[in-house]
Amino acid sequence: MRVIKIFLFSTIFIVFLQTNVFGQSVKDSTTIPISKHSIGIGAGFTTGVGLSYIFLPKRFGVQINLGPTTSKTSQFVSAGLTFLYRIKQGSNLNLLMYQGNHYFYKERSFYSYKQSHNFNIGLGIGLETFKDNIGFYFMSGFARYSNLLGVGLTVESGLYYKL
Repeated sequence: MRVIKIFLFSTIFIVFLQTNVFGQSVKDSTTIPISKHSIGIGAGFTTGVGLSYIFLPKRFGVQINLGPTTSKTSQFVSAGLTFLYRIKQGSNLNLLMYQGNHYFYKERSFYSYKQSHNFNIGLGIGLETFKDNIGFYFMSGFARYSNLLGVGLTVESGLYYKL
């Protein structure tokens, strides 16, 4: 009888040991799918104003804004190129650092003809919050304005659809 108890105990112990060794593998739920491409609208003093495209494959990325407008008496062209760096990635919120470059051209001919070319640059941090495929960017930092003559604070924002 004692031999049978030892045999049963050993068999049950080996079965439980094998179960732990060959247990199920669980997917890591902390990995968050990243969308590389986004399109939308953006507005900022150093990132540009208009239609926007973001390519952010991993940590480093780029944002391009383009917004030409024209009427009978005026023209305005805004072109922005911004470099992005994702500092921290969360499930619904990302922390970013950015460096924005914004060139804009204005021309008016209402009473008199006036033309101006300006270039702004900026550096700061921002947040990207998103739900499903819709993302909202809010960024703020320091900027050099009016062809790098003035210094001040800047605010940038954008609404994007992740492809």
